[in-house]
Amino acid sequence: MATLTPPAPPTNVRFTRISAGDNHSLALDSNGNTYAWGQNYYGKLGDGTTITQRNQPVRVHAPAGVTFTQISAGWGHSMAIGSDNYTYAWGYNNEGELGDGTPNLRSTPVRVSTPAGVRFTRISAGYWHSLAIGSDGNTYTYGSAYAWGNNSEGELGHGTGGNQHTPAPVSTPSSGNPTNTWKTISAGNSHSLALDSD
Repeated sequence: MATLTPPAPPTNVRFTRISAGDNHSLALDSNGNTYAWGQNYYGKLGDGTTITQRNQPVRVHAPAGVTFTQISAGWGHSMAIGSDNYTYAWGYNNEGELGDGTPNLRSTPVRVSTPAGVRFTRISAGYWHSLAIGSDGNTYTYGSAYAWGNNSEGELGHGTGGNQHTPAPVSTPSSGNPTNTWKTISAGNSHSLALDSD
């Protein structure tokens, strides 16, 4: 039987949140700094490099003056919500999963292009797509769900085909109560889940 040895965090750092992706992990410390380790293909560790692998936690290069409050690791990309109320993403982006309107790989966090007047309150990074709950006061009062990235299996929930390179609202279930709000979301491999307030 093999013995598992957890990676050593940097000295005097206490991790308060963690998220495991396909071949990498993220951890948020008590000061809002984010660390990553594991495979770094496509820059998904966010340290400004595409070095193949990091066996110890490295600090994610957050924008100046921004700390992260929420993290989510996907297959080839990572996401975070910043202390400035913006959502950031980095890593693989061929399918538009970073939500910055481009298919360009990013090895440091870039701001997700959110709809005007909307901030995201929850995030989930999937395989080639991303999900978020917005506080936009729309049909759901608050908590409208947004999705972007690959849509080959309908995982974005828009009711249409084709990839989406910026966040777009998820369709309201036809049998649902239009006044309900989304409470939580989870992005999987080629599917998505959302739990409403009902």
